[in-house]
Amino acid sequence: MRSLKNRIAYVVVGLVYASVLFFIPVPSAKADSSSNIVANGNLEQSSGSPAEPVDWSPESWGVNSSTFNYLTTGYNSSNSVQTIVSGYSSGDAKWIFNPVSITGGNSHQYTDWYESSAVTNIWAEYTLNDGTTQYVWLGADQAASSWTETSETFTAPSNAVSVSVLHVINANGQLTLDDVYLSVPCTPTYVNGLANGSFDQTCPNSPNVPSGWFTQTYGPDPADYGYSTTDYNGSPAVTITNSSANDEAGWTTNILSPLSNQRYQLSFWQEGTTYVYAYVNETLTNGSTQSVSLMSAPSTAGIFGTNPPTWSQYTDAFVTPTNLQSMQIVIATSGEGTLALANVTLNLLTNQNPTIFNSGMVSVTLDDNFVDQYTNGVKTLNEDGLKGTFYVVGGTIGTKGYMTRSQLIQTANDGNEIASHQYHLSDEVELSTSTLVSEITGNIAYLQQMLGSQYPITDFASPYGSYTSSDTDTVMQYEQSDRTTDGEMNTKANLDLSQIHARLVLPTTTPAEVESWIAQAQTEHDWLVLVYHGITRSPLNSEEAQYATKPGNFIKEMSYLEASGITVDPVNQALTSLEAQINQ
Repeated sequence: MRSLKNRIAYVVVGLVYASVLFFIPVPSAKADSSSNIVANGNLEQSSGSPAEPVDWSPESWGVNSSTFNYLTTGYNSSNSVQTIVSGYSSGDAKWIFNPVSITGGNSHQYTDWYESSAVTNIWAEYTLNDGTTQYVWLGADQAASSWTETSETFTAPSNAVSVSVLHVINANGQLTLDDVYLSVPCTPTYVNGLANGSFDQTCPNSPNVPSGWFTQTYGPDPADYGYSTTDYNGSPAVTITNSSANDEAGWTTNILSPLSNQRYQLSFWQEGTTYVYAYVNETLTNGSTQSVSLMSAPSTAGIFGTNPPTWSQYTDAFVTPTNLQSMQIVIATSGEGTLALANVTLNLLTNQNPTIFNSGMVSVTLDDNFVDQYTNGVKTLNEDGLKGTFYVVGGTIGTKGYMTRSQLIQTANDGNEIASHQYHLSDEVELSTSTLVSEITGNIAYLQQMLGSQYPITDFASPYGSYTSSDTDTVMQYEQSDRTTDGEMNTKANLDLSQIHARLVLPTTTPAEVESWIAQAQTEHDWLVLVYHGITRSPLNSEEAQYATKPGNFIKEMSYLEASGITVDPVNQALTSLEAQINQ
């Protein structure tokens, strides 16, 4: 099912000077099943003259003219059923399989293969224990000129005793069905409500799908799923091979009995040639749904994909709403490439009181010490009485297009924080540990010698937004924080000094967007970290041009920031304030 929900995911892709934000719609899930409970779901058994499929019947209602055919061709089989509608005014038409007995409250997975010339819809027809019938819409499918798989996961009402799933056409056109499948997933082992996070349990009829998990694809190009031929430290790993950028592919699981107003931590190990992100789908007690984006993490093969992928640990935290009814975890990518996942855990963390920071806060950060950051950026910050954090590449100081020593010293004397961005701008995933240590410590020593001990170098940003958890562990031996470009806000629940969330400001980012982020931080008491690069209309080179902000936009954004009244601090000062609140 290609049903979309309202979610925006900020996905990290390491490029030359920054990370790119993509906007990803949410797909639905694909089947993980133990056995088909639909009789004659492959439509191969027939009887009568003319022949009709056993345990199936045609039905239409409303004002339309319907024709029903039992075809001698199908999807990888000999038969299928077809519905043709003309003169449509109202109602629908469909082939229906005989209702199957179910246990109320259980989740089920429905799939079929279809061809259609019009948009079609899928409904669940429940018979309840009082003899009444209840219809629940599951979603819509777009027209498909070739065989296409659709899938829906649903939970039956607690008082349901049987169900039939109806794939209907309610427009002029044709709908052909084959390989109809309805299953009750086998029961996995749960820890903290998470099913089979070790991926070591499978269902009898689905050896390539871990019990309790479902695959999902959104977009026209298929993705492949299965188990990896290599494990993570002896633990099984599942894979995603996505053939098209911007088409989402992932693994998802429903959380058993999730707790309301509870702080959770999602963690897993991942390796691959493309990025990964996660989000939480929540159904509330009033029936509405919402999706909560978690962080995204870059490819563990480096920004150019030249390194063999290495395993990296993903960790992020969130708080559930007070009116939570059900919850689903999705781990996915929308990048072309291969991703492996292992050892997924969902841990209950100690709830914080209060659950949010005392007030909203913003930090303005600027990467790569372009000279226009001094001539345009520092000038604007001073005029608005704001202070920023400048992540500096020591090896470029004094070279063409970059700040001079005197400009950097003046930037520090103006009250801005000078932080580290390596001595050379290198993808740390591609560096040996010893080289990474040299880049970090060498840059700190160079900047410290230039500025003096009164300006300690305590904060770091991973170049290109590229890192693994091992790299971050190395960074944190020498710095108090490591900043990402993953597009998220920092909350009291998810604040992690080794992965400071930040939003990248691109040439396409409008002042209105930045203002909306500031307003969100102010309303929700979040910490927003903005990431700028060049502040110029005449970029130094093509790399700066990809991420440069026009001076006029920067002036508008800083003016709004100053006028908003929200606290604006460099990263080092913000961390002092926020950590004190967490440790209260």
